[in-house]
Amino acid sequence: MKKGLIFMPCEIVSGVLMLSFLLMTAVSCGKKESDLDKMVQVEDGVTIVRNPMEPVKVPGGPTRLVLEKNLRIGIAEGDENYMFAEVRAVQVDDDDNIYVLDSKLINIKVYDKDGRYIRMFLKTGQGPEEVGWPARMYMRDGNIIIILDSNNRKYLEFSPEGECLKEINLGDKGYIFRSWPDSIGNIYCETMDITPEMSVLKIVKYDSAFTQAEELASLEIKRTPRETLTDRPRLICSVRTDDQVMWANSTEYCLHVLDSSGKLVKQIYKDYKPLPYTAEEINRVKKEYEDQGFPSTLKLVFPKVHPAINYLINDDRGRTYVRTNNKNDEGHMKWDVFDEEGRYILSFYHQENEYIFVIKEDRVYTICLEDEEGIPHMTRYTMNWQND
Repeated sequence: MKKGLIFMPCEIVSGVLMLSFLLMTAVSCGKKESDLDKMVQVEDGVTIVRNPMEPVKVPGGPTRLVLEKNLRIGIAEGDENYMFAEVRAVQVDDDDNIYVLDSKLINIKVYDKDGRYIRMFLKTGQGPEEVGWPARMYMRDGNIIIILDSNNRKYLEFSPEGECLKEINLGDKGYIFRSWPDSIGNIYCETMDITPEMSVLKIVKYDSAFTQAEELASLEIKRTPRETLTDRPRLICSVRTDDQVMWANSTEYCLHVLDSSGKLVKQIYKDYKPLPYTAEEINRVKKEYEDQGFPSTLKLVFPKVHPAINYLINDDRGRTYVRTNNKNDEGHMKWDVFDEEGRYILSFYHQENEYIFVIKEDRVYTICLEDEEGIPHMTRYTMNWQND
């Protein structure tokens, strides 16, 4: 048989080309999904998530987040039930009631979901069920208010009506400056031990009575005579609604996730560009220290770059929000958002003088020590998730 070219009907050729195109498209789509999957690996039983510098596109996931203000509590004059001297914290219970801690007046004011005043509680003093200075306020089980009293070195729990339910003396526990409860009775604390040579920061897990302790992380910071380190490294912690614990060293962009037993189960990394200190920032910080009466005989020491992480918080959907030290042209702080898997999905910017305390049911609750008019207040935002 004589060999030569084989001619095929036009319809067959078109069908073959179309099949080839579909196969190539499927392979291409499969490759994109594979690249996304490659971000998440398991190494020695620990899930490792490695994020690039820019957000990743997750199919069906949001790409933008807009915060829309829908409530503000805090006025300069008028009804004292809506006035604050020093807003320290805000919390929200399962009925959407809002609790605002005033650390100067030493009280908690309670408002309904529409911002209407309900009640006020806390007793000032050094006796039983009294508070000297409330450094922190937290919420447990959706309706139990927790107060960390720095002056009296006590841990207290209150009902929504203000009845003291528990009081524990922390006098022998070292310096505890933050604490977070989980749903099964454990209490996670950021602590600090100080010696002449160094400061040791720790994240410690206590039982509900503060009788047993387990150290989860530590960080040693060398102390040098006659020197003060500005923007010093910190350990940052957050307890998730599934009772997993997330912590980070502020100098590294790595989030460590532990299960309720303290076992490391996940690490979330993100590439980032270190942010150097500018001469303008150094001069501003020096002036702030001088205005506060900082002794001229002490030397201020600045790290070469800002910490990678300023703060972190989790919402009730498993997402993580990391406040960085980067700012936009308006001076607003950059927040990175990670989905339930730990993938970096988007960023948003929010004003520097507002601190996010609660993210619940797609609402954000913040405090502001004082606005441009010098008024302390809390603000609630609705989260508008968008997909470009």
